[in-house]
Amino acid sequence: MRYLIVGANNSGKSEHAEMLLIKSGQSLGYFATLPPKDEHRTRILRHEERRDSRWVVHQANYELSADISSLNMLLEVGAVLFDGLSIYLRETILMQPDSASVINALNAFCTSFTQVLSRALSSWIVVDVAWEYLTGLDPYELVDWTRYLQSKLVTECGAVRIYTSFDKMADTTRA
Repeated sequence: MRYLIVGANNSGKSEHAEMLLIKSGQSLGYFATLPPKDEHRTRILRHEERRDSRWVVHQANYELSADISSLNMLLEVGAVLFDGLSIYLRETILMQPDSASVINALNAFCTSFTQVLSRALSSWIVVDVAWEYLTGLDPYELVDWTRYLQSKLVTECGAVRIYTSFDKMADTTRA
């Protein structure tokens, strides 16, 4: 199982992804990208309440080698939900001191991330906001990087699940 689930903010993407991974019967890993700041506390608590002790959770620290290493570890244990691709990209951008560092960090992440997922033997699901819904810090740069990385992930997926708050889940399988 290799899925990219995209849709609007707060549309149920994460909950659906969690359900799919639980049904897989594999050990469960969760890679959380939402920074544990006060403004996100309610949302984080809602997500935590759904996950029981079966889930091994890693909180992103936005340091590429450590986060990729943690992702690798989670994938060795079982199925992994990477929750919030554009959030990870946004936080990576915010941590860089200058535009050259932003480009280098994002290039390195995109390469490492897709390599890790393409080699994974276990199931994985990446959840993200559809790029049309992205707002905030230099939206064009973030939108471009999100679109680029989502398209790279689609080439690694056998099927793509697209979820929005107003549609049912739709399967799209590559020909």
